[in-house]
Amino acid sequence: MIVPPRWVRRVVCHPVQVIGGMALLVVLSAGTGLALILEIPSRRKRLTRILIMLAAAIAADLSVVVGAWRLWVRRRLGRSDPATWRLDHIDLIGSALHRVIAIAQRVMRIRLLIDIDPRTRTYDAGLLVLSRHAGLGDSPLIAYVLTHHLRREPRVLLKRFLLWDAAVDLVLTRLDAHFLPSRRVDREESSRRLVEFAQSIDADDDALLLFPEGRNWTPARWEAQLAQASDDEARWMRQHPSVLPPRSGGLRRLLAARPGLPLVVAAHRGLEGFNSVRTIWQGVPLDGTVEVRLRMHPAPPDDQTHQWLHDRWGEIDAWDRAAQRSTSPS
Repeated sequence: MIVPPRWVRRVVCHPVQVIGGMALLVVLSAGTGLALILEIPSRRKRLTRILIMLAAAIAADLSVVVGAWRLWVRRRLGRSDPATWRLDHIDLIGSALHRVIAIAQRVMRIRLLIDIDPRTRTYDAGLLVLSRHAGLGDSPLIAYVLTHHLRREPRVLLKRFLLWDAAVDLVLTRLDAHFLPSRRVDREESSRRLVEFAQSIDADDDALLLFPEGRNWTPARWEAQLAQASDDEARWMRQHPSVLPPRSGGLRRLLAARPGLPLVVAAHRGLEGFNSVRTIWQGVPLDGTVEVRLRMHPAPPDDQTHQWLHDRWGEIDAWDRAAQRSTSPS
């Protein structure tokens, strides 16, 4: 997807998104009131809950955009402290994510359990976080854990088309996120930019976030990838049906640029069932527990990275399926 130049995004796209978002909030507010009346006989109130969550997500996105504009104006007027510029943006993201998570816990009846090992909590240098990618809202959830529970600055690898979103464009670019270049950029230049990004991870509160699977796990994507997999990969996938095979290329390049950078594996379970419109509708409200588990590991030698990463993802698959077996009817 072609991304407009920066000046077009800032002058044209962002104002249009804000105006459209505000109009949509009005529509959703009216729709939520109507849905609440229509669903009075229903205990689950699916439509009402979904509309509330959509409104909460849009409101949070708008609050980040407006907050980023306010920070920019204050800086131009000399009314902000340059030393807190980055921290102000981290607080802006963290507050918005915290509001959405709090609303989700009430509206969707979610119990959120965060399990972070002591080494990750107390480590005082940069980290490379490798996260599972499955289920609706898992990316914001991991970002919330990093900003709210670890007080870390998320340094994210993102696909370039996400620059269409005004909040992402304004805030994450100021926090030096890395947007994967278009295919027109040759591989050597792309690798050089990635190395520069990795070498910038040196602050005490930096957390580089990477999703090695490359895309969100769904049953359909798992089946499609299985059909195209080599014999060895297909065998691994059949043994680990709740994850996609992780790709080690990006991790190896990052570790080559920053050897010895500690790795934190972020596993989560409880969201993977929300992977289509039908499953979201059927699953509302969740009435269950969403667990996030962070564990620190030393970086493996380069020639063992591929196997090490597959071993960690095998552990995530086993952890996830253990929960599924414990909750399934006997």
